[in-house]
Amino acid sequence: MAAGALKAGARKTWAVTGDWAFTAAGHLGLHEAVQMGLPVKVLILHNRVAGATGGQPLNEGVFARLIGAYSEFVRRVDVADRDALRATLQAAQASDRLELVVVDLPTP
Repeated sequence: MAAGALKAGARKTWAVTGDWAFTAAGHLGLHEAVQMGLPVKVLILHNRVAGATGGQPLNEGVFARLIGAYSEFVRRVDVADRDALRATLQAAQASDRLELVVVDLPTP
């Protein structure tokens, strides 16, 4: 949806997702964004569980593999470090390229 918004004329767009949703299907839209050179911003809330469906654990190896495929676009920050979080989000917003911001949260 964020890629479509950019194609329709939006200046900056963010997609917000959890780590489980990103692993299950969210990463699929990145292929199109890269192919089209769209500067989509993706915020991934990394709490290591599927919170919406009961807390099943995330397969960290699969998540790491998916994120690793886009390593040049990944910014990672811990939610507890508010200054770093603010700076990371501001840098991603100011960027003219694809950005994946992984925010590490405490495991519920």
